[in-house]
Amino acid sequence: MTVPRPLRIQYPGAWYHVVNRGASKCLIFLDTNDRVVFLEILAMASQRCGAEVHAYCLMGNHYHLLIHTPRGNLSQMMHLVGLHYSRYFNDKYRKDGRLCKDRYYPILIDSDRYLLAVSRYIHRNPTAFGVDSLAGYFWSSYGAYLGLRRPQDWLHTDFTLEVSGGVLEYERLVESVLPSEVDSWYEAGRLPLVLGSPDFRQAAVLRADVENAAS
Repeated sequence: MTVPRPLRIQYPGAWYHVVNRGASKCLIFLDTNDRVVFLEILAMASQRCGAEVHAYCLMGNHYHLLIHTPRGNLSQMMHLVGLHYSRYFNDKYRKDGRLCKDRYYPILIDSDRYLLAVSRYIHRNPTAFGVDSLAGYFWSSYGAYLGLRRPQDWLHTDFTLEVSGGVLEYERLVESVLPSEVDSWYEAGRLPLVLGSPDFRQAAVLRADVENAAS
């Protein structure tokens, strides 16, 4: 029996927490260059699709992204990311077949209510793997948020920092050890398709239906 893929809800202006993992939990980043190439591909795909990357975190066998899509074309962007990175990885390591578990898992988020919680979760992800200094973890966007390194041209930090009240307030938020509602859901393995109120979920599905019918 074929298991259907999760519904993709897309519309202009949507925000997503995107997660993807290596097939069978295998590593998808084996050295520094792999991570550099992935970020270069992410930059290319976001710029080509007019999408905005607001946060990222690359771990050994998975990655997290916070993405805003003014054009409502997340699937186009992530197709480019998956295609180009899988091709690079398989060519380099002489492998064949699927690199990641699925295409990707997109969680549509209500940015008014959950943007900061999701951004915090992404930047705190290394703590689950024994990283003590979040600011010192090079393969996330957190250091750029704190001004410890220059943000890449394609990384958007201003919006989240404005919503949080500035760099110091954002740092306090991320460094807080008190779990948020989002942390509890994610850590329990309950990744929702839509992260928002019932009204937001209903409106998102209806809007996506209208967009799909018009395309």
